[in-house]
Amino acid sequence: MRNAIVAASIDIAEQYISVFDLDTRHWRVFRHGDIKLGYQFDRIVIIRPHWQVTSSQVIDFEDQAREWMGRLARDGHLTII
Repeated sequence: MRNAIVAASIDIAEQYISVFDLDTRHWRVFRHGDIKLGYQFDRIVIIRPHWQVTSSQVIDFEDQAREWMGRLARDGHLTII
């Protein structure tokens, strides 16, 4: 099983791994811009920036989220929180 937590920083992604007690053998952490070409994930959880962001940062986030959608396995699940 290959799963990903994607956040603005590795530190934020690791906090989600810790808080939800996710097994690090099954979950990997990435930054929004770290699109992994060639990888397919069963589950991707993308953490949307919830603090003050500029309109260009929102556009960048949406573009990056679309790129991550392309990394889903055939029956994969994407969640944006």
